[in-house]
Amino acid sequence: MENDMKKLITIALLSGALLLSGCGDGELPLTKLEMEQEQRIEELEAELEQAEVRLAEAEEALAGAGEGAEYSLENMIRVEPEFSQAIVNCPEGILVSPVEPQLKCGHPMENEYVEVVAKCRVKLSSELTEPPEEWLLVECAVMDATEGSLGWIPAECAAEYTAENMEQVTWPLKVDESKFDWGYGLVSLGSVEDGAAQIGYHGGGSASIPLEALLRPEPGATGWFE
Repeated sequence: MENDMKKLITIALLSGALLLSGCGDGELPLTKLEMEQEQRIEELEAELEQAEVRLAEAEEALAGAGEGAEYSLENMIRVEPEFSQAIVNCPEGILVSPVEPQLKCGHPMENEYVEVVAKCRVKLSSELTEPPEEWLLVECAVMDATEGSLGWIPAECAAEYTAENMEQVTWPLKVDESKFDWGYGLVSLGSVEDGAAQIGYHGGGSASIPLEALLRPEPGATGWFE
């Protein structure tokens, strides 16, 4: 009997020691669900770290992007544009991004002069067909404060601006103030009759000026919007 009592006391002491070692800091043992949650958190943190590394690598590549380099993370490949000045006819106007056609930021463009900043090809995907779509990033004039001056247009909407076709441009033109007193900025050309140009300007105004006072961008020289 005495030996049995000693065994019971020994077992009780050992059990108490185990409980104290496990709960001495006030924490209960983790349940299976909690252990699974902790493991998932660790996995997500590892995935996030890998994603941050890939993003840093992409940003570094874009910083020194050249021909054929990634232009953005949205299925676009940067290529060198063939010309720096263009005449544009684009009913949709400029877009914020070639891969988000619903994001428009400009007015319908007809016989409009722009300057080409960059060019890209949209990568092939299940939603696109051959050949890859080509887009131009262009700088243009705004007609009101709600518009952007930089955006994307389909390359097929643009033709190189040259001395042969420069007379087609109707917006944005300038007035030679040495030949006509003017202070209203850029103008659009309406019609020409008897040496006089009918022009429109910001705010919906119109005027008639001598045709010789109308200025168009010089082919081969960018900087019209400066």
